[in-house]
Amino acid sequence: MDGDAGARDDDAEEVEVFADRGHLYAAGIVDRRAPNRTEWRMRGRMRTVSVALVMCLNIGVDPPDVIRAQPCARLECWVDPLTLPAQKALSTIGNRLQNQYERWQPRARYVQSLDQTVEDVRKLCISLRRSSKHERILFHYNGHGVPRPTTNGEIWVFNKNYTQYIPLSIFDLHSWLSSPSIYVFDCSAAGIIASAFAQIAAQQRDESGPSSTDIILLAACSANDVLPMGSGLGVADVFTSCLTTPIRMALRWFVTRSGTFLRNITPDDIDMLPGKPNDRKSPCGELNWIFTAVTDTIAWNTLPCALFQRMFRQDLLVASLFRNYLLAERIMRSLRSEAALAQLEKYVADPDNVTFQPSSFFTEQLTAFEVWLEFGSESKRPMELPVVLQVLLSQAHRLRALQLLATFIDLGPWAVNLALSVGIFPYVLKLLQSPTTELRHVLIFIWTKIIAFDQSCQRELVKDQYHLYFLKHISPTSSPVFLQRLMSLFVVSGICDRFSQGQHAILTAGGLGALAGCMTDTTPLTRVLVLVCCAKLWERYEPAREAALRQLVTPHSPLNVVDYVVSIAQQDGVPQVRAAAAYALGTFIVTSTETNATTRAPAEGNKTALLHLGIVRRLCTLATDGSGLVRAELVHTIHALIGGQREAFADIAAMIPYADMTRPFPDENVSSNVLNESRVFIWKIVLMLCRDPLPRVAQIALTLHKLLCPYRLVRSASGQAINASAAHDAPEHGASIPRIKSDSSFLHMHEPASTTIEHRSTFYDFTCDLFSRGSEGGLGPSFDDERWIERQEQPPDADQQIMIQEARYQKANQTDQEALHRNYEDIAERRLSGELALLTSPFEQTTKLIMHPYEPLVVSADPTRLAVFNYETSQLLNTITNGNTRGSAITSLQWLNPKHVSLVAVGSDDGVVRVWRNCHDAAGKVAIISAWTAVPGMKRGAIPGLVLDWQQQQMRLLCAGNSNVIKVWDTSREFLTADMVVSDTKTLAITSVCADNDLVFTGGSDNRVRMCDLRAPSSPAQELCTHDGWVVSVRAQQHTIAPMLVSASVRGDVRVSDLRKPTEPVSIFQAHHSGSKSEPLNTFAISDVAPLYAAGSVKQFVNIGTLSGTPMNALRYQDGFLGQRIGPVNCVAFHPRALLLAVGCGDRTISIVNDRDDDHHNHPVIVQR
Repeated sequence: MDGDAGARDDDAEEVEVFADRGHLYAAGIVDRRAPNRTEWRMRGRMRTVSVALVMCLNIGVDPPDVIRAQPCARLECWVDPLTLPAQKALSTIGNRLQNQYERWQPRARYVQSLDQTVEDVRKLCISLRRSSKHERILFHYNGHGVPRPTTNGEIWVFNKNYTQYIPLSIFDLHSWLSSPSIYVFDCSAAGIIASAFAQIAAQQRDESGPSSTDIILLAACSANDVLPMGSGLGVADVFTSCLTTPIRMALRWFVTRSGTFLRNITPDDIDMLPGKPNDRKSPCGELNWIFTAVTDTIAWNTLPCALFQRMFRQDLLVASLFRNYLLAERIMRSLRSEAALAQLEKYVADPDNVTFQPSSFFTEQLTAFEVWLEFGSESKRPMELPVVLQVLLSQAHRLRALQLLATFIDLGPWAVNLALSVGIFPYVLKLLQSPTTELRHVLIFIWTKIIAFDQSCQRELVKDQYHLYFLKHISPTSSPVFLQRLMSLFVVSGICDRFSQGQHAILTAGGLGALAGCMTDTTPLTRVLVLVCCAKLWERYEPAREAALRQLVTPHSPLNVVDYVVSIAQQDGVPQVRAAAAYALGTFIVTSTETNATTRAPAEGNKTALLHLGIVRRLCTLATDGSGLVRAELVHTIHALIGGQREAFADIAAMIPYADMTRPFPDENVSSNVLNESRVFIWKIVLMLCRDPLPRVAQIALTLHKLLCPYRLVRSASGQAINASAAHDAPEHGASIPRIKSDSSFLHMHEPASTTIEHRSTFYDFTCDLFSRGSEGGLGPSFDDERWIERQEQPPDADQQIMIQEARYQKANQTDQEALHRNYEDIAERRLSGELALLTSPFEQTTKLIMHPYEPLVVSADPTRLAVFNYETSQLLNTITNGNTRGSAITSLQWLNPKHVSLVAVGSDDGVVRVWRNCHDAAGKVAIISAWTAVPGMKRGAIPGLVLDWQQQQMRLLCAGNSNVIKVWDTSREFLTADMVVSDTKTLAITSVCADNDLVFTGGSDNRVRMCDLRAPSSPAQELCTHDGWVVSVRAQQHTIAPMLVSASVRGDVRVSDLRKPTEPVSIFQAHHSGSKSEPLNTFAISDVAPLYAAGSVKQFVNIGTLSGTPMNALRYQDGFLGQRIGPVNCVAFHPRALLLAVGCGDRTISIVNDRDDDHHNHPVIVQR
């Protein structure tokens, strides 16, 4: 071993454990709340199916209340009526108006009513309502040839001979048309009609409620206004022209006010503008496109979401009319109208040699949206979003628009909600037809976000056969992009989720075979999503289940899909993959059990029951899995099994009391057969999981227990009897059990954030969170798939902690370097006797101590509780009840992730390890992040209990105790990687364990120190030395240039050797300064940064000396002139990076001792939170 090993290890980047969102989910800390969702779908889409064009022009005769100045505007629908005979002009204007409307809604039924009577209008309205049924009718009224409306709410029509104006009541008109309907009134004083309709709406609301009124009214002017008649525009029906020909009208209006800017363009030249409104590559079409984008943007940023959808998304014709209603010169000028008109001037001069130059409007708007993405926030929605929607229609800008849209919806569910509300759904749905490969990645990303937000979109995907688009991208051969495959898998799972048509579509398209081919993928997240897809494919869908039993994983594999999923659950090295496999098997079982109960014959039902019992029994090995996520899914899978065999399991449960779960099943009570034997085994697993050390898993198991045993008592992990209901308890084998009132046991004190215990697994919700969460990423050219996934797998508050954690990490590394290179040559001349702090424990005794390397924290423990102190301020920060099983005690403490969000691992002598988060937080955020039985079968109360050693870089936890075996746990995989037998003596108890890289050193009750190699776990251990008594401590220095291995026994003899040559002792001495062996050594510790040891005794003293055997001083009294004698010493612990010593005594005191002569060497560089 190289002498600089310690320096190299400290320079290595620390890997954080128990920090991903899977652990938060398993512990019940993350409460998944549904996002705030605006109803973006139009329920019952409305159409305008009929249009009544009522023209009251009476060409050649002015109404009596109108005095026209000369010259005046005469164009009606761009037709001069004085250039044609009166009747011909009237029909031409009517036809022209119909053509203008047909451009916006070509499928409607149009009926012209030209200079008609009241009776003609009545028949027309009644006929249209009868044929339109419950659809919308448009009533367009041009009253340029009749008087203005009356104050009673009447418009004018004619008699048969055109000799009189006949009033038509608005109330009668609405009674004929009813609702839904939209009215356009192009006449003077149109605001009077609006007042009449307001009365109608108020009357209907009073009679039938607010939902009975669906009336839209567009009026040309207010009640006191007269229509413009000047000759500037030359247009008499300005309002109608704006509604039906907005571009032509706007350009005409702009030309008349442009002054000298376009002096060579006349209003009549506007008609020569090339192109059609629906051709976006022409000047006319581009202007119309820009106009649509901007008017949508105005409405989007002005109207409430529900009103915007009703006016601009529900009805094609209504949306067009409302866009055109917003027409104004200021808006058209901002749309670069002058650019198009400037080109028109060249076109008029030489129409054959002019090339159209597109406007830069959309490019500039995309840039503005990109700026918003960089600096915007949820509090202010982007006004450019409707423009992005329109840009998707352009092939030139489509890729950039999609990338920006993907970046936007990646901000979180609120952004997806806004995108869907503005109307993005039909656009991205149609784009799935595009063969362009550049769009594939971003389209899959967008659809992943949409499905994660609202799975009802699955129906449109299946209806239009778009599920094939995603199914073909799940194979690594067809889709080499990692994230693209993941998201395709997720979309496929969303298509199948509780949707039988989607399941059928995926199955018939070969989806199960494609998924089976991906099960051997080397990427863990891919395997998770493949298993989730399988789970959703066969959930409550019998054909997929039967196909899974026939489908082989590979052509040469003997295993079908179901058996292979079972093997994944048992053997995969990633806990989330094992949990996904258990979840998939749970949905496999819950589907079939409901079907079996009603449709299967008894023989076939027994065969199926045997199959499911066999699956679950093989899964029962997961009851000892290190991951709470996996164990929770096991309980849900067992629940699915019991749901289909409830009566049989109820009989089993009635015969096996909880207290006697290990007793053999009584043969006289039930026939001995394979089915019942498996049910007994599985039920005992349920009873064991009711006492799971992780509260959420125990609560789920207790809920399952309550379903079958509602009147029985069970015990929580703390030993508290919990009554499942208020009813009396059933007897256990003739013995009456008294009811015990449930108090605040461990399960109640440490409840997860969500207090509702669900009967179904929420693993799919957990998977959806991966894709629905906002990451503030992007899908530009520099997009990093792996970085995006890494961000998504972090806890929800990870982004807020990044800056803090980086500062902590840099400070911690600085502390490491200072401690490593500190000079301790004069250590023998110092006295570690200054009292930095004297803390009072809230408990009767202190049995274990541990100091944080970078923060002023010390954690003390009594047999069942923890206390956390800030020793700089002498403040008690928190007390925690560990939740031990009855009769067990805390025997070991370890800091995990000291450079990050630190965790405390607590080992107890029942073999359980519990990992606590935010243990220093007095605000109540303390939580258990993980817990599992690291060493099963340990005898509670036996010395030394469970002993732990932690290797941060290797993410490895060594667990040993009252046996000759060391359990090696890989915490990143939450998997038991090795059982290392250190001796053939089965009665041996390992009293201490420590590791240095791959070498493990143990001390045992047989007085021997041994060395094992993790690279060869099956090789026999090498004996290093023998002590005079059982070994109290074996420690390897971790933070010195020349690290030492130090072991000590209960008789006080200490052996020191160089880690590079552990078999050759450097020094051997007696820890008792008097040399007496009559005073047993109770506790022993060494410093990681200096050659020091501390030995504590129940005789009320602590001896401190150097590792060469030189005594320094003894602590017997507390500081002060009248300092009292310290109590019996139960534990001592050095600070990992400074010359500080913590001493825990039996009189409730905890002393923090330093070198009183040299503060520079005593205080570490503390990293404050």
